[in-house]
Amino acid sequence: MVAEAGRCLRCDCMKVESCKLREYATRYGARQFVYPGAARPPITPMIQSDAVVYEPGKCIKCGLCVEIATQRGEPLGMAFMRRGFDTRVGVPFDHSLAEGLGACAGECAEACPTGALALRRREEREPCA
Repeated sequence: MVAEAGRCLRCDCMKVESCKLREYATRYGARQFVYPGAARPPITPMIQSDAVVYEPGKCIKCGLCVEIATQRGEPLGMAFMRRGFDTRVGVPFDHSLAEGLGACAGECAEACPTGALALRRREEREPCA
């Protein structure tokens, strides 16, 4: 039983140390269930390319990836889709993440404050012993 308790247990967050969302939520005492509302939609699965992983459920729609891809001249890039509460960020015209981000995928992942876009390798983690 002690051996089982000593195993490495962790969440699957790709930015465990640098997540701005976690930092500010802790700093300002954010509480998940303070404001009642409609049921949350089901979690969208991860979308992967060779360089990055995109988890839309973690996206706060800050627009950094949209801006970076635009500045770097990516033909597709990332874009805001839909309007209002249904807004989401994704690659236009149902193209792949690799096609959308192209050469700036790593830069977008580094700029993402919540880990919604993250490098495929686990960031800031030591392997479990």
